Amino acid sequence: MRTKLALRLFCLVSLVVGPMFFASTASCAQVRGVYPVGMNATNSGVTPETGITYSNLFVFFSRDEKRDSEGNVVATGRNSIMMDLKAADSGVEEEAYRYSGNLWILSTHGEVRGRR
Repeated sequence: MRTKLALRLFCLVSLVVGPMFFASTASCAQVRGVYPVGMNATNSGVTPETGITYSNLFVFFSRDEKRDSEGNVVATGRNSIMMDLKAADSGVEEEAYRYSGNLWILSTHGEVRGRR
């Protein structure tokens, strides 16, 4: 009885999961990282010390060609973006708890010109 149940379960799982391996196709994902250049997640999730902390990040990107994951040029033209991120963090400590708050001001300017 137990062997029959195990066999039926195996057949059911094989019928559901098996076609996924044969019917799957390659997908094309974006070629980019998680963070812009100059920005990282060091100490992310850490509550700041008591007081106010201010940081400023200015990033300028410019390119005149787009490449795929193999390095082949797939598009030409000009593409640029300026990003200015200002962040203020404050932390307050009361008894056994530490509270924090963030204020982010993001301003961007982008330009795209070219042909495909």
